[in-house]
Amino acid sequence: MGTLTVSGNLTFSAGSFYRVEVSATAADRTNVSGTATLTGATVQAVALPGSFRSQTCTILNATGGLGRTQFAGLSVTGSFSPARNPHLTYDLNNVYLVLDPGTIVLPAGTGANQISVAGGINKAVEGGAAPPSGFDAPLNMGGAQLNRGLSQVSGQPGAAGTQAAFSATQQFVNMLDPLGGGGSDGERGGTSGDGGTLGYASTAPSDARVREAYAAVTPREASGDVIDRRWGVWASGYGGASTLNGNAASGSSTTTSRIYGTVVGADYRVSPNTLVGFALGGAGYNFALSDSLGSGRADLFQAGLYARHSFGPAYLSAALAYGWQDVTTDRTVTVSGTDKLTANFKASTFSGRVETGWRFAPIPASTFGVTPYAAVQATTFHLPGYGETAIVGSNQFALSYTAQDTTNVRTELGARTDQRFLVNDGVLTLRGRLAWAHDSNTNRLVSAAFQTLPGAAFTVSGARPAADSALLGGRAEMKWNNGLSLAGTVEGEFSQSTQTYTGKGTVRYEW
Repeated sequence: MGTLTVSGNLTFSAGSFYRVEVSATAADRTNVSGTATLTGATVQAVALPGSFRSQTCTILNATGGLGRTQFAGLSVTGSFSPARNPHLTYDLNNVYLVLDPGTIVLPAGTGANQISVAGGINKAVEGGAAPPSGFDAPLNMGGAQLNRGLSQVSGQPGAAGTQAAFSATQQFVNMLDPLGGGGSDGERGGTSGDGGTLGYASTAPSDARVREAYAAVTPREASGDVIDRRWGVWASGYGGASTLNGNAASGSSTTTSRIYGTVVGADYRVSPNTLVGFALGGAGYNFALSDSLGSGRADLFQAGLYARHSFGPAYLSAALAYGWQDVTTDRTVTVSGTDKLTANFKASTFSGRVETGWRFAPIPASTFGVTPYAAVQATTFHLPGYGETAIVGSNQFALSYTAQDTTNVRTELGARTDQRFLVNDGVLTLRGRLAWAHDSNTNRLVSAAFQTLPGAAFTVSGARPAADSALLGGRAEMKWNNGLSLAGTVEGEFSQSTQTYTGKGTVRYEW
């Protein structure tokens, strides 16, 4: 391999061959001081052993020009893989051998995320974009190595954050019923004088001692027109963990997350049967993808309004919530070198919930109650447009994400139970819940594009929750006659793909 110099003019005979050896870094070349006539000859490009990337090689230069002539064709010996489409181009004085960037060839059984990111890269390359050298690495990979490489560059943490935001919002909305999630507010309210509640039917206990305890815990006038305790303040702390299974067909990875937070609130009883209140909360969550594909964390500020009203044996409750999130994601790409990429963005969630139920006593003359209930909740997560930056290595695989809104509507059908006991100077109430929840939108897709490869846009999905899940919960509440109450709650959500456990404690004071 080298350079040949021709003094004067050069004319190729019809049917002749111009042999050019090409390596991964250089190519044979002929320099002509005069003119060059190419008509009728064929270039024979010989690929030497090596891995080829997109390149343009000058294989002939004629100071006097080419006289508007071109070679008859190009034949190739060997392989220019992973580069593709070797071809000739011309200007007035030069002949170039051009190798286009290679495209990624996927094995059978590749997941949807990996197909999507490879498709975005291939589309950009086929459209003429020149990728950074790091994009050559996947061209030389295969099988499991290629699948992992594409998983790293796909940016799944950006999609996993959507599910974490939905979970955080759900936890806060659940806190906006400090009286027990549709449960009794202390057996206050109702105008019949029988111990009716906001959350349940007016079903008075038959045991005289328990009736007296109720009266001590929630004193009121017999007529129900005068409210002894209008105001209430409360504080709650909660924490939970969740595992969301990945899916091979979608190419998503298993995601584990943890959340913790505190909420404080106050409410006011505008009538014996109507309560309104507000709450403010601070929380944090973190999540991590399996196979070290990335992680994220967020700090949250949350605010909400809630109201409940009872009429006879039924109740109606409603809540509105807003959440502001300061989110950071991190991932490491080792496809070509080691690149540590991070992003920070501010996201918002909006949610509203309406619930109604009706309490009855399946066992006459007892303090045990069952409340069938139905609820609907709509939540929207607003993801702003944002981009990653490199804190180690290069930004060759850094992504920019497109702003989008994701909305899910959850419906719940289930039943709550309560059992009350007289304990010292108050009443102990045990509650339970069993319900079916259905989510209308479980897609966790985000749109992304490589910052260094124009036109390489694609969608990526985080682990996707099942549409249907079972909700289980238990609560123990102790309320004393001085207006103070303490409660502890454990809850779980279970489906084919999700296991979530949450615990919370609440202290409340009424006066």
